Amino acid sequence: RIRGQFQPLYDPAQEPLSEGVLGLDQFVAQTAGYHLYGAQLAAAEALRRRLQTARFGLLIAECGSGQSKVGSLALQAYFLQKHRKCLHIVLCPSHMTGKWVRELEEAIPNARAAIVRTPADMDALYAGYARGGRTVFAVLSKENALDGYMRRPAARWDARRQGFTCPDCGSVVQMEFMDCGKRTLTDATPEYFRTETRANRKCEGCGAVLWTATTAEEQSEWVRISHLGYVHRRFAYLARDACKTAAAKKQLAALLREPDRFMAARGACRRFPLSTYIKNRYRGKI
Repeated sequence: RIRGQFQPLYDPAQEPLSEGVLGLDQFVAQTAGYHLYGAQLAAAEALRRRLQTARFGLLIAECGSGQSKVGSLALQAYFLQKHRKCLHIVLCPSHMTGKWVRELEEAIPNARAAIVRTPADMDALYAGYARGGRTVFAVLSKENALDGYMRRPAARWDARRQGFTCPDCGSVVQMEFMDCGKRTLTDATPEYFRTETRANRKCEGCGAVLWTATTAEEQSEWVRISHLGYVHRRFAYLARDACKTAAAKKQLAALLREPDRFMAARGACRRFPLSTYIKNRYRGKI
């Protein structure tokens, strides 16, 4: 019954492997000294066929099953049909970047793989790709790709209106809560801006972003407390019960003693997220 309802893209018992997959397997044997297993080749063939009809494919397997080799073969076999080079982005954990570079160069003929850590690295890699005729793989660690500037709340306290206001339109920011199963809006509290969420990211009135970049040298109404989040200087006392660690309690106590003291946001730096840079700079190019 299941077999009748879900037809596989590739049945290794009834269909041969494509010339592209077989040729790449032979290249792996020449460079790495071994052939892929039959199950790995079957997965690569199925993934190649999937890419012919869809924009993405999922390869799910246990650690050590050879996902990097299988995925590389499938992707290259697909692009071999188009007879053109391509620049690919590989996103992986930081401890696997070197492994990806090695395995890509073992599996893909006439290809270059390099670890990209900064926008300058990406620019240099793309320049070489544009001038040459080789397929290029840019390998990014997930941590490095997402690591960017720290953000703090941009909402300001308005003493006259007794509420936090949007920096763009000036309206009082409101938050949603459920009262007896009914959605209700009320003025936002300091706790509402403890961490950035989908709910507090934008102003309901004008759509402006309610969070902004910060640096370690900046002084603002909001102070970042370790293991807690942001507290407003005027309402720091409201965070007493939420502080669970000794470091957080020490920081909050110092803020309560001197509400106007300078408190550096540790870890804040001027860094543009690599993934955002690639998305904006190379849109439509890769």
